[in-house]
Amino acid sequence: FTACNLTENKQIDKLISVFTELSDKYNFLLIIAGHGTKEYENYLKKLSSKLLRKDQIKFTGYIRDKNLINYYNACDFFITVSKQEGGPISAVQAFACKVPVISTKTGNAAELMQQYNCGCLLDIYDHNQWRETLEEILQRKLEIKPMDREIAKQHYDWPNIAQKFIDIYHELSKKYYP
Repeated sequence: FTACNLTENKQIDKLISVFTELSDKYNFLLIIAGHGTKEYENYLKKLSSKLLRKDQIKFTGYIRDKNLINYYNACDFFITVSKQEGGPISAVQAFACKVPVISTKTGNAAELMQQYNCGCLLDIYDHNQWRETLEEILQRKLEIKPMDREIAKQHYDWPNIAQKFIDIYHELSKKYYP
């Protein structure tokens, strides 16, 4: 399962190409939630023609709230393969649902996954590595550990984030206005 704005930066086209390579050997359903320009969505659907014929891909369009949570809770893993991120909300939502995350090595979520030895990190542009890793996962040779929900809460829960800003404010106030 992946959920994002459908833009070139998110590399969904590359993800579809990798899954297309795997489609004859493995049984899976790649679910893509999100929306983009009509032209880009059409490009992705055209690229997905083989997967669509084999019922191995589903485009849900933009979803939110309970419907989105249902997709997170139903998936085996969440994947985000963006070229650049600050801290992808979609990965944080997966953490909250205790879903294992596969992510390119970009952004805060990837840093935390590395720090806490969970999830699975991919090189941003190494699509062969993506294929090999996904193949190991589909063969059940590689198990992905989800992020501990309490760790995710510590880093992403709004009261905790607000407290960090308050602490920084007080620290700077003491330093510059004693």
